[in-house]
This record gives sequence, C-alpha cells and structure tokens, in this order.
Amino acid sequence: MKKWVYQIPDTLIKEVDKLIEKSRTDPQLFRYMLITLFNYYAKSQIMGMDAVYIHIAEKYYIPEAFWSDEDFINKLKDRVEKSKPTLIGQIAHDIQLVNLPADHFIAAAEDEELKKNPYLGTFFNLSDVKAEYLILFFWEADCGHCKTATPELYRVYQELKDRDVKVVAVNLLGGEEVKLNGSILLMNMDYTTG
Repeated sequence: MKKWVYQIPDTLIKEVDKLIEKSRTDPQLFRYMLITLFNYYAKSQIMGMDAVYIHIAEKYYIPEAFWSDEDFINKLKDRVEKSKPTLIGQIAHDIQLVNLPADHFIAAAEDEELKKNPYLGTFFNLSDVKAEYLILFFWEADCGHCKTATPELYRVYQELKDRDVKVVAVNLLGGEEVKLNGSILLMNMDYTTG
C-alpha cells in the first residue's frame, strides 16, 4: 500500500476495499485485514488520511466488527459522525467570527486587556465569506510552526488572490475560548482586509 499505491485518499480507499473484499474468503483473514488497515489509517500522521480511516470505520468496522464491544462501536460511530464534516473538501461548519483591525495583534502584544477584548471588530459568519476557494488558517502568536507558515501562506495568497482565493486566519482570543450567544467566538484576521 505504501510503495505501489498513490498516497491520496480516493485511490487508497479503492485499494483498501479490494483488499478487504478479497479477504472475506476466510473469517480470520478478514478480521486481520480489517483490524490492520483500520489501525494503520487511524494512526496516520499524514493530512487527509483520516478519510481512509473514516471510510473503513463506516463501511466495514461499525457494521461488521462483531468482536468489538458495543461501547467501542458506539464511540467510533460518534467519532465518525463528528469527524466527517472536517474532512478535506467538505464544507466547514458555520462559525461566528470577529473581523479585527489589521493592527490589533501588534497593539495587543503590549496590552493584555486589549488582547482579551472581543468587542473591537465586526461580527460575521464564516458563510458570509464568498470565494471559490476559502482557506481557514488557525494560528497562535506563540506557535513556532505558525511563525514559519504564516509568511509563506501570505506569499502564496498574494499569488492566488486574483483567482478568487481568500484566507481567513483564525486566532483564539488570547488562547481562550469565549462563549457568546451559544457559539465560540474566535478572533479573525482576514488577509483580504489587511
């Protein structure tokens, strides 16, 4: 699977289906193949491979893994239902955000109260952002990976913005969740507004 199959979910799912279906000739082989592939893709650290894991769980493991206890199967069902909308290519859940002035994070670096004030910008829903392609970039000011990725994402955005690509950079307010009207309020910095 690693050497001869393209490592993209759609292709892997077709090959996983072939392997599992061919293993049905022997119940022990079927169980071994299902558990092995299920665990392999459940532990994958490669982005997008969760689609393979969810496919195996939904098509084979939940309905056919009679050896698993009911509690595990119920937790797996719950995890699959919660994870499916987060797969690459799916439409994101609508969330409420605050569009902050471009200089907010610079000013907030020196002012702790300013950092925690959720009423400085304008509220909007993610569904209000109209673009052919929308990139959600979740970042934290103290994150080393973010410090590396943010300038690179901005560079790429400059090349793609004329192709109806928008980036919404989302930052938790001071690293904290703030409840407002039953939804989590996230701080937003949109490259398209500065």
